[in-house]
Amino acid sequence: MAKFIVVLLTALSCSCIPESKEPLSSPVEAKIDSRLFGVWHSEVMLNSVYIHISTDKDACKKGLMDVIYVDHNQVGPAFALHFRGFVSTIGDVNYMNLQHCSADPSSEGLICEEYYFFAKYQVAQDGLLRVWLMSEQPVEKAIKAGKLKGQVKYQESDPGKSEEVIIEDSSLNIINLMSEFKLNTLSPFGQDGLFAPWGLSPYKQIHNGKASYDIIEKECQPQ
Repeated sequence: MAKFIVVLLTALSCSCIPESKEPLSSPVEAKIDSRLFGVWHSEVMLNSVYIHISTDKDACKKGLMDVIYVDHNQVGPAFALHFRGFVSTIGDVNYMNLQHCSADPSSEGLICEEYYFFAKYQVAQDGLLRVWLMSEQPVEKAIKAGKLKGQVKYQESDPGKSEEVIIEDSSLNIINLMSEFKLNTLSPFGQDGLFAPWGLSPYKQIHNGKASYDIIEKECQPQ
């Protein structure tokens, strides 16, 4: 799990996580996964990490969720990253399509980057959230082999090490490649991170347990 956090912190700052121009599925088809709502926590090395997942009335009708990553770093300043994303379910596996966002100074909205990055996730029966980020090496190899359209940019100081991996292929081709990885017992998704619930979802508190899922999902249906 420690490797996951280190990968997340370093990869997001140096753009090493593969980015894609296309999500894994159309956002028009997105549906809210209310199991994710609430605050999730992981204690790793000197970092206390929290993931806040929520939505609002307008966003949820579009299947969109806000993911706020907060790092209480004991050897440096704390920081937060804001993502907006939606769920793609491929077979029996769930993925988040995430875009890094920042506040729009001219309004109360968000400005989100063009590219997506992907995270596979699983909510276990014991209530723990397990997350896998996509690794650059398998994707880089697929681009070099011509199996996936994209670009690989290398570091000037170390030409053998990728600095940026951008997928420029269709959603279908990305999914097909992921299926091929699975058949070959390989995965473009690397070290996992494990997060425990830190606090109840506000929907659970208001609506009392499982019924909250029915209520919030009903409220989030497109009109």
